[in-house]
Amino acid sequence: MIKAQRLLLFLAILFVAGSAFAQNTARVHGVIRDQDGNPVAGVKISIPDPDVKGRVAQAVSDEHGKYQIVIADATKPLAWRIEKEGFHTTETPRKVPAALTVELDITIFSLDVPLPMGEVPGAEEIALSKERQEAKIRATERFNEGAALYNAKDLDGALAKFEEAVAEDPELAPAHSVIARIHHGRQQWAAAAAAAERAAELKPDDAVAQLIRFDAWSRVGDQEKVLAALEGLKKADPANAAKVIYQRGEELFNTNDTPAALALFQEAVEIDPNNARAFYRLGLCYVNMNKTADAKTALERFIALAPDDPEAGTAREMLSYLK
Repeated sequence: MIKAQRLLLFLAILFVAGSAFAQNTARVHGVIRDQDGNPVAGVKISIPDPDVKGRVAQAVSDEHGKYQIVIADATKPLAWRIEKEGFHTTETPRKVPAALTVELDITIFSLDVPLPMGEVPGAEEIALSKERQEAKIRATERFNEGAALYNAKDLDGALAKFEEAVAEDPELAPAHSVIARIHHGRQQWAAAAAAAERAAELKPDDAVAQLIRFDAWSRVGDQEKVLAALEGLKKADPANAAKVIYQRGEELFNTNDTPAALALFQEAVEIDPNNARAFYRLGLCYVNMNKTADAKTALERFIALAPDDPEAGTAREMLSYLK
C-alpha cells in the first residue's frame, strides 16, 4: 500500500494570505462578462486613490475574463474605471470590505447595446454583511491557529481548528484541503474523500486536494467518483497525474485486481506515452487476461522506451513465448 505521505505534494501548511494583509487592504477577484454572459478578455480596471498621488490599482482580465486586484486602502469608496474598446467605459464609485479577499463579478455592455436606464454597468456592490465579514475574519484566525498546530505536528488540535474554520466560512477552500490531508494520512478514506471533494469544488486547481480526492475515492471504491476525480487530477496536476495513477494501478495489480489495474495503466500511458513502467504493467495485465496481441504491443513499447530497465529481460522472455 502506498504510504499516505507519498501522495502529498507539500509538508507544511501555509497561513491564509488574508491574515497577512494590512488592515486596510482588500483583494478583489472575479469574472468580467458582457451583457450576454460571455467572459471578456482584455478589460482594463483602474482604481486611483485620490488621497495618494500616483497610487493606482490596475488589472486586466485574462482570456477567461478573470481578474484580480489589490486595493491598498479599502476603507473608503473609490472610483472603479472599467474600459475596453468596443464597450461602454464606466467610472463607478464602490467600496469593498477591508482586510478580506472578496469576489466581485462585473458586467460590461457593448457599444451597440444601450445602457440600461437607471443602472450603471459594473456597479454591483458586494453585499457582505458585517456578520459575514466577521465570520470570515474568525475563520482566517482559526485556520492560522490550525496551521501552527499542524506544523508543530499536533494533528488533533489542528483538525479541530480547521473544522472550526470551515464552520465559520464554509467556502474556505484551504481548510477543507488540509482536513482532507489529515484524514488521508490517517487512512480515513471516506472522510478524506468528502473533504477533498469540497476543496476541489471550491478550488479546482488545488493539486493536493485533487490527488487526495482521486486516491481516497479509489480506496472507498466509488468508481463513478474515481473517474470524476481522475479528470480533476489530470487538469490540476498533469505532470504528476500519470505517476499517481500508475502507483495506484500497481497496488491494485499486486492485489490481483487486474481489470481495475488495467484501466489505470491505460490512463497512465494516455497521459504520459513515455511512461515505460506503465507499459510493462499494462503488458502483464494483458498476459493475465490472455490478450496476446495487446500484451505484445505493450511489452514491445516498454522495451523500446527502457531497453536497460531491470525488467526488460523478463519482458523479452515473455515476448518469445507470445507467438
